[in-house]
Order: sequence, then C-alpha cells, then structure tokens
Amino acid sequence: MSMRESTERSRGTGTPKAVIAFMDAIRPPDHPKSRGEKLMAKLKEKYGYEFLLLDSDTMSRALKAPIDLVVARAPLYHAAGYYLSRLRGIPLINDFRDPYTLFYTRRFFTRLFLLHRNLSDAISVSMRAYIEEFRLDPEKAFYNPNAAPVEWTQLPDREPKEQICFVGNLHNRHYNFPLMMEAFRRLIEVKPRLKLVIGGDGPLLPEIRTLAVERGVSSSVQFLGKVPYEDVPGLISDSLFGLALNPWLGQKHIEYAACGRPCVGIGGRLDAEAIPWIVTADPTPSDVAEKMATLVFDEKTRTYLGELGRKDVRAFYNWDKMAELWHEVIQGLVS
Repeated sequence: MSMRESTERSRGTGTPKAVIAFMDAIRPPDHPKSRGEKLMAKLKEKYGYEFLLLDSDTMSRALKAPIDLVVARAPLYHAAGYYLSRLRGIPLINDFRDPYTLFYTRRFFTRLFLLHRNLSDAISVSMRAYIEEFRLDPEKAFYNPNAAPVEWTQLPDREPKEQICFVGNLHNRHYNFPLMMEAFRRLIEVKPRLKLVIGGDGPLLPEIRTLAVERGVSSSVQFLGKVPYEDVPGLISDSLFGLALNPWLGQKHIEYAACGRPCVGIGGRLDAEAIPWIVTADPTPSDVAEKMATLVFDEKTRTYLGELGRKDVRAFYNWDKMAELWHEVIQGLVS
C-alpha cells in the first residue's frame, strides 16, 4: 500500500492521518534526536502521521512524492517550502524555532528568508517574543515551545548532591560556556565544595575543558561525556538545579523542570515567557553567579520553583501536549 493510499484509507475510517514533507537538516542515526524528530515521533505515535524527511540535497523528491502538507524548519526551507507548497497546491507550516532564528540578523538571511516568514498557512513559534521581534503574522502564529517527556514528571525525586549541572550537546557557542565558567568560579568562592557536572559531548568539549583550567575551576568541574538519554533524569535529579544560558527557551530549561529542578537562564526573550521556574539573569558573570547563589543557599525557594516547574511540564510543556497542538493545526489545514 502506498503512503497516499494509506492516507486516504485512514481518512475514510475517520482516523486523522496525513503525509507530511518535513524540511530540515537530516542528522546521522547516532546523533541525539532533535526537537523536530521528537515531535514527529509523537505525532506518528498518537495520530498516525507519516513523514517524508527532506533536506537541501533531497528536497526535489517532494515534487512527485504523495504529500499532504509541508513543514519548513529553518531559514533556508522557509523559502523553498513556500514554492514547493504552492507548486503542489498544499498547505505550509513555517516552524520558526531556535537556534536558527538567531541568524536572521545577518543581512543575507534578512533580505532573502525573512521575505517568506509570513508566506505560509500557519507559523509555529517556540517563543512568544518572536511574533513581535520578527514581525510574524499573529493570526497565523501558534505557540509551540520546547518540551520534555511527561513521563519524567512521574519519576521519584531524590536528595540532590552538592552539584549543579549542564546537560546537552557541546556544539553550540550560544550556550555561553565562558560565561558559565566565570560565573561558576565566582560561585565556588562562597561555596567551595560545590561541583559543576557537565553531561554531553561535542566539538566544543576540548575548549570547555581549557576554559575550566584557565578559570581555575577544573578540580570542581566534572565532565561525564555523552549521557544516554534514559540516564538524563537521574543526573538532573542528583543536582540542585540546572544551567541553560542560551538566549531562547530550550529543551534544557524544560527537562530540568520535568525532574523538579529550576534552572538559571539568560534574561531578554525568556523574560517575555513569564516562566517563574526559570531564574533569569543579565548576561554578566556577577549577575549569573548571584542568581546561582540564590538557588544554592535558599532551599525553600529552590524546592518551590522545582515543584512549580514539574507541574507546568505535566500540564503543558510536554511532547504529548505539543503533538496535540500540532495535530489541531494540521487537521485545520488538510481537512
């Protein structure tokens, strides 16, 4: 049975299903699952959608493939997705998510790809601030933030160790590792026994190790390397709180909260989200260190924010809820 036949049969029985061309970078099998991949997996699991993954090398396949809708993720594909959807006469969703939006300030992207930002039938935004910041059409935008597995909110809590953590791939300079190390150096001046545990691997690992040595904190920083995804909740639960110093609402913020731990983040866009369990700081070592110290020494506040975050993830910031939001939008476009 072809994908098109499968789609038509499922519609005939009342089961909502569509074949979706998902335009994004295709990662190797051993690469950790991206946000898009987690969302696609949940949409397929809950609603039976099928996905045709396309990148710049394979997007020509979509000219003849049986597809019902296009999702364009990242700047390049907002332009390509527009022309593909109009050529095929099918709806288009622009997935306006980080970290790609950070590159829109470059002149080339501004002139070319931002021209296509509103030329879609719906726009997924991972932060409310993007609607005004990038002049998105508010009538088309739907809020679809990052998420965590709802199952993590059900795991038993444990007594944290004298450590804080960062969990993620070490490949993106927007995670502000120099700021993290300098702020941590200031923090251990008042809390010498505290450890910073970094779980993750990537091309920046040697540079981050060097940063720890240069800041004089190498004996207080533990590098775990790549952490299996199923072990991430345990690492977070062993920590007092997490660090996520990137200027967008990422999976790290949400995953910390799912495990009942608050986190320290960078103000700006995050402040517009009004999420109380993310303690935001100015992007300076002194302010980040001050906010970290508040969570280290104030157990009552730390526990309260952690439980608040866990409840919010259980109610909204989880992949099941995000799939539900996408399902409603997709059905409104393809029905």
